Amino acid sequence: MFVSCSTAEELWHAFVSIVNQAIDKFVPAFKHTRHTSTPTSYPRHIRKLLSDKKARWKMFHRYRTPELKAKYTKLAKRCSAEISKFTANKEEQLCENGNLGAFYKYINKKLNGSNGIAPLKDGHGSVVSDNAAKADLLNKYFCSVFTHDNGVIDEKWHLPSSSSTMSPVFVTPDMVQKTINKLTKSGGAGPDDIPSEFYKNCRLFVAYPLSVIYNISLQTGSLPSIWKCAIVTPVFKKGSPSDPANYRPISLTCIACKLLESCIKEGLLSYLVNKKVITRHQHGFMSKRSTTTQLLECSLDWSVALNSKRPVDVVYLDYAKAFDSVVHAKLLYKLSCYGVCDKLLAWIKDFLFGRTQCVRIGTCLSSYCAVISGVPQGSVLGPVLFILFVNDIVACSHGSVTVKIFADDTKLYTTITDESSAAMLQTTLDYILKWSDHWQLKLSPSKCSVLHLNKPKVATIGILRDAMYSLCGSDLPSVSTVTDLGVSYDSHFSFRPHINNIVSKASLRAKQILKCFVTRDRSILRKAFCVFVRPILEFSSVIWSPCFKMDISKIESVQKRFTKACLPKMSYDARLSTLGLQTLETRRIVSDLITCYKLINNYLDIDCDLFLSVSANTRTRGNSKKLTKCHVENVRNANLFHNRVVNHWNKLPDSVVMAVSVGSFKKRLCSFLDNAGPEFFLS
Repeated sequence: MFVSCSTAEELWHAFVSIVNQAIDKFVPAFKHTRHTSTPTSYPRHIRKLLSDKKARWKMFHRYRTPELKAKYTKLAKRCSAEISKFTANKEEQLCENGNLGAFYKYINKKLNGSNGIAPLKDGHGSVVSDNAAKADLLNKYFCSVFTHDNGVIDEKWHLPSSSSTMSPVFVTPDMVQKTINKLTKSGGAGPDDIPSEFYKNCRLFVAYPLSVIYNISLQTGSLPSIWKCAIVTPVFKKGSPSDPANYRPISLTCIACKLLESCIKEGLLSYLVNKKVITRHQHGFMSKRSTTTQLLECSLDWSVALNSKRPVDVVYLDYAKAFDSVVHAKLLYKLSCYGVCDKLLAWIKDFLFGRTQCVRIGTCLSSYCAVISGVPQGSVLGPVLFILFVNDIVACSHGSVTVKIFADDTKLYTTITDESSAAMLQTTLDYILKWSDHWQLKLSPSKCSVLHLNKPKVATIGILRDAMYSLCGSDLPSVSTVTDLGVSYDSHFSFRPHINNIVSKASLRAKQILKCFVTRDRSILRKAFCVFVRPILEFSSVIWSPCFKMDISKIESVQKRFTKACLPKMSYDARLSTLGLQTLETRRIVSDLITCYKLINNYLDIDCDLFLSVSANTRTRGNSKKLTKCHVENVRNANLFHNRVVNHWNKLPDSVVMAVSVGSFKKRLCSFLDNAGPEFFLS
């Protein structure tokens, strides 16, 4: 049956038919658990105990004898013990998975018994509470933000055609197995009803037939129709939970299609990186780049300007529904200019056109609607296609203006040396507005802002102070504090607002764990803290790591309070030793050293020479990759990463710094720090 098929659609239907037959014959129980990865109720033995407990209570309530009371009490204690054991295992599994959404679902159920999507308000102000009606309302809103192609690609905005062409993608069974190995077993089934657990368990058997389907799909430029269907999960962002506009659509698509997307993504990125097609100012969805690498580059540029007593103006732009607004025809035009081969271009065209989606809330599905624009959020290939669509925005910069992007988050900045600097920034802003209008990406002026870094109190002759910038005919609001890629700072480039925010947020989450978790097992509570609380306190710490004792103590207090709740009669040092934890300050130093190692050994895609200078003198004590310490002018500059890390790095021995991989460096560093005295952590 499989061999007689000729198209990807026919092959896929034959494959699914064989899979369903195999499941029905060999693993019948699997079919009933395909949609869920976690139990929704107590297991059978606990339900049996609860039923027996109810029966014994009725018997005791009727006859009131001591013997019946003793039997009921014994069974009640057994029920409590089994439920506690089940709940502890569930909480441990929650920590093992590390899924923040599942964590809050569990916490919310404990706190107020509510979960899922809140009641929504429709366009007439009426409250919608039924799941089916909410699903239809959200799907209607998600479809309303799609962009209709105006069919215009002005010659002024034409991109230069690439002189090279990408090689066609060919999928081998080994590639399929490699991508399957990266799946998690907890991944839910898509519209085809086949979950990731099936692929994980049967990868040796499905790798070859899937590779055949994939190659025929790539050769013919067509996909099975079900691969272009998506079940959308609404994810709340912020604001009023009753407003449909405050939800982001995350598409759940067929896992088989995601596997093929992963293979295509690997080949596509390999070509784009080798040909240096993607701008170095894009730090989103790229290997060796992240929020940290972008903020490192920005902090260096800004510190150089501030040390020269020159202010910096930074404009932050916000695009409305950027991922959903990508016009397919315009995206395909850009891909052709970048050298994507014709066969892959035809496949991507079929991947984008003719898509449909519905919204699922609970067990209710909305009606399907056509997706006329955008790249699917939740797909593998979508983010890569988006960064290629916005890739040429950096060409809008004029003069000394720098444009930095992380996916759709865009900021532009310049050092203000005279009035022409601010004028050049405004010119770049105007040009980006024209670029956005042409490519049909809509800016949200009300959510855009400007930050004047190190704004002087007294104006200096020849330098423009507090310049006003406009967008779409209205002045951009000037702010004193911004949150940039998850890190907050103020107009003096101080990270104290960020420290206050993370301490408040982490403290709340730590209290939620202690209040809502049934278990008092130290190992489970420790794991919960490490998985759900500590990441808040450590995100991008390389950028904002504090130097003042007040800030260091404030951050450390979160871990002190949590560990004291677990071990109330011990000192902080004893609690850390018993739980196997390090101080948060120590962990920040370790993070600095790991980042330093990655920079020196080119594991990060930024110019190491701009940040660190390896000393040519190897005769002095220390390691053979000692860093040169630069002169610092103030506390702020001294605490920047590239100055802060030097003392600690230079204390490391050669056995650590000469490690051949990041994993090896981490192991050697941990071993060295276990034996190092407290003086190592003193600058």
